[in-house]
Amino acid sequence: MKRTLCLLGTLIPLLAMLLVACAGPRPLFDTQETPVERYWELVELAEPVYPDEAIGQEGHVVVRARIGSDGKIASAEVLESEPGELFVEATLAALYHFRYEATEDNPDSRPLVTEFRFEFEPDD
Repeated sequence: MKRTLCLLGTLIPLLAMLLVACAGPRPLFDTQETPVERYWELVELAEPVYPDEAIGQEGHVVVRARIGSDGKIASAEVLESEPGELFVEATLAALYHFRYEATEDNPDSRPLVTEFRFEFEPDD
């Protein structure tokens, strides 16, 4: 009987901590399981401007960004950029002009984190 009480005495605080943790802020949607288009519709797109200093070069930038509850890009983190950081400024300038509207599946306009890949090619 003492073992059972001791075990319960350990489990009850753990369960209480779990309940408190679960009552915290709602998590962002996980885009690994759900596509962005299900929860946010892109209504305004800005194309990146090919930088003058990149003449003749091609490259790409991969960015993880958070779509905020207002439909604007709230934050962005560059995950990959080739060659170097040549196209990063143009990518971020365009990305921060994207605008989204919540879909019917997202009536509370919950934020979402997703990734974007921007490709850059010189004009022929």
